[in-house]
Amino acid sequence: MPKWLENLADEIWEWFLTVRVLGQPGWVRFCREGALFEPGDRAGLGMSCLALKTLYMLNLLDRLSPGELEDWIAYIHSFQTVSGRSAGYFEDQALLRVVDRWWRRDWATRRAETRQACAALLSVDARPKAPIRSIPRSPRDVRQFIRQLPWETPWVAGSHASHLMFFLHVNATVFGENSTEKILLPVILEKLEALQDPETGSWFTGNPSPEQMINGAMKVITGYSFLSLPFRHADRLIDFALTLANDYDACHHTDLIYVLHQCSRLSGHRLSEVHQVAEQRLADIIRFRRRDGAFSFRPEGSGLVYYGVPMSRGLPVSDIHGTTLFVWALVMIADILGWRAELGWRLPVT
Repeated sequence: MPKWLENLADEIWEWFLTVRVLGQPGWVRFCREGALFEPGDRAGLGMSCLALKTLYMLNLLDRLSPGELEDWIAYIHSFQTVSGRSAGYFEDQALLRVVDRWWRRDWATRRAETRQACAALLSVDARPKAPIRSIPRSPRDVRQFIRQLPWETPWVAGSHASHLMFFLHVNATVFGENSTEKILLPVILEKLEALQDPETGSWFTGNPSPEQMINGAMKVITGYSFLSLPFRHADRLIDFALTLANDYDACHHTDLIYVLHQCSRLSGHRLSEVHQVAEQRLADIIRFRRRDGAFSFRPEGSGLVYYGVPMSRGLPVSDIHGTTLFVWALVMIADILGWRAELGWRLPVT
């Protein structure tokens, strides 16, 4: 195990102290320098959730001051809308002012942010305050929802199919809506099975790029994983993933590693090669490490946008988006290679 992994949690903690807002639990800046988006009472939900998941994965929550975690959870809760058209969704008003249009609400961003918030809460044994509404409620609506997703762009379509699986399961397990999940989940699985390509193992239509196919597979698999369900063609997905570099930024790295991690849990197919890729990725990820101790989303510097909203000037510093994704990638690599228990790291709810 590389020595730098043993010290990573301490160094990420020191970096976290430079981006959190002292005295405001849950308020986390996107990056230390060059940030264009600041946290506040109704802004910064995504950054807050990413930071909480990072501390959870690295087992650093016990370093928070007394009562800070509870206040942080309350901060995330404050973003959940409990009535009206968006009932159940977590809404960052500063973010939505940019992505919403006068003629439509950006439901895609709301789904993604709500998924992220619920996953962060569940990771720390908390829960949303209310069930997620404004989702398909009948088999017909579910079929239409899945059919209308842009499966020629599977990275997008796969994420929203997975969000629906996630919301149904949260509503069932947290709020007792078991009958709805029992009726609607088989419909989703039926539609996904029809979309899965037996040659590559991915879910798509048309002729998307290989990167879209592997990133889309990652999104779909997160739904299966959250529900602890197996999926078909894991061997084929391993074969396909091993042919790709998929290393441009934090998302691409993490998506590829996630697919290999989840598939190798179902199959021992080409396991020695999966281990070799995991070891190589350690060297690749170092390119994104910054002097401040954490990671940037891009090799050139901090991430520029988050759900299309400008976040930073892209300076050569770490950012919370890149840091969370690369920490997650490293936790999965450590799990593949048998180091996770020694490091004391934890896989997140996602």
